Amino acid sequence: MSAMDDVKVSGEAAPALRAARMLVAARRERRLIDRLPLDCRPADLAAGYSVQTELAGMLGAIGGWKIGAADPGSTPLHAPIFAQEVHRSGVTLAAKDLTGAIVEAEIAFRLLQDLPLGHAAHDAASVARAVERVPALEIYRSRYRQPGEVDEAEQLADCLSNGGLIVGVGVGVGVEAVTAGGAMPTWDIDLAVDGTLEQVRAVRHPAGDPLQLVVWLANHLNRCGGLLSTGQVVTTGALLLAPIGRAVRGEWRGLGSVSARFI
Repeated sequence: MSAMDDVKVSGEAAPALRAARMLVAARRERRLIDRLPLDCRPADLAAGYSVQTELAGMLGAIGGWKIGAADPGSTPLHAPIFAQEVHRSGVTLAAKDLTGAIVEAEIAFRLLQDLPLGHAAHDAASVARAVERVPALEIYRSRYRQPGEVDEAEQLADCLSNGGLIVGVGVGVGVEAVTAGGAMPTWDIDLAVDGTLEQVRAVRHPAGDPLQLVVWLANHLNRCGGLLSTGQVVTTGALLLAPIGRAVRGEWRGLGSVSARFI
């Protein structure tokens, strides 16, 4: 930050803007902060989303979204993932920029066409036709020194601790919505770090059918005047966790694979 920025952060700007500037500086300088100061710390979820909006105005194009819910009845939480931090499988990243980060194996959806506001709300069938399902590794990296001590509003301000998304190659299988009363999908995932299997599990998504999270997000963004657009990727929450090593590889049996190197 420049000296002029310091003056603005200290008192002139609105609280959400001051918070966003602090978090953007932490991102760009690859450093951690304790917590946001009380005079600009979001007090509720709405305030946390306001910080997100300010932050998005500083970090450029949105390449995707992360969204999650603890169970099928919970209201999802969501945050943008910036285009500069969305990577293809096989990417090599600098480990020094990711101190303290972990990787999360997730189910993601890539938009094959826009989901704009129409005459009716999007439903599972219409969204399924507009997306392809792909495996993904989310880099979980908080900008807070002790993220476990930070409440949901501050987590939202920090874009739910997203530090990047590595998007794998799917197998081209069509996406189908789970019908009412139908069995929830299960994925067999092998997650290896430096050639050693860290996790081998058959997992179900805590929110049920993760496609429903994409439906919710499409309609929510439409209500706010935005949209999910072609090429964006929506990742739907951690299924397995692993430390970052020199190489990480995930195999989603029947879905595809994703890998990354960290040097």
